Amino acid sequence: MILGELLTILRRDILHDWSDQINGTTDQLWTDTTLVTYINEAQNQFVRKTGYVRDANEVITQVTLVTNIDTYKLNSSIIAVLSAQLEGTAIDLTRTNHNVINKYSKPDGYFFDIHTLTELSPGKPLAFSTDEYLDNDIHGSIGVMVVKLYPTPSVDYNGQKLNLRVARKVLQPLTQQTLDVIPEIPEEYHFMLLDYAAYLALRIVDHDAGEAKRAAEFLATWREQLEAAKIQLRRKLFAPMAWGIGRNGFVWNGNGGYS
Repeated sequence: MILGELLTILRRDILHDWSDQINGTTDQLWTDTTLVTYINEAQNQFVRKTGYVRDANEVITQVTLVTNIDTYKLNSSIIAVLSAQLEGTAIDLTRTNHNVINKYSKPDGYFFDIHTLTELSPGKPLAFSTDEYLDNDIHGSIGVMVVKLYPTPSVDYNGQKLNLRVARKVLQPLTQQTLDVIPEIPEEYHFMLLDYAAYLALRIVDHDAGEAKRAAEFLATWREQLEAAKIQLRRKLFAPMAWGIGRNGFVWNGNGGYS
């Protein structure tokens, strides 16, 4: 459904903010610009809270490695990195975090694990973390995500591409100039945007305190649908847990147990 249709439904069918007036000063409580701003904010909230918009477009998600550089600033639209893979390989890098990469753990002789860290020399990146942020160069605000690689890329991997799968923000804001645009979220969730937009509109209107109740009802409905959307997304991403016996150095000892 295009934005213009959503705007009409919001104004006429939900807010009942219309009349058959032919001329004279408008008696509308909200301008089109205001309502479109509320719909746009609803989409932004949906995307940030659910992570529903996924992308692997190399313009946004591809990182070019540089010798001896382990930290790379990501596109400002990226909310979360789902996986990272060196171009030309079929196996994802291991996800880790700052604490694991920067602490020392005594190596386990039974198996090699990049998380049991004696410091690795620069070479092929094996793991990545995204739990650190940098100041925004333009506004000085916190929030630009970075990806940190371990070990640091060696000269052999200079220019190598790191392909990311990400959850991202909306790339094209909804405005009064884009009424023919379809929101980026799945169409099955377009109508729920209007619940949050109605909440934003009604929370600042007081018709003998009656609108506060309506605003609360729209907000409650929005939250219910948001949780349902999160559940639906988890179902799509579900994978059964795998486990096994006799791994990572544990072997059957022949005496009825493992050691």
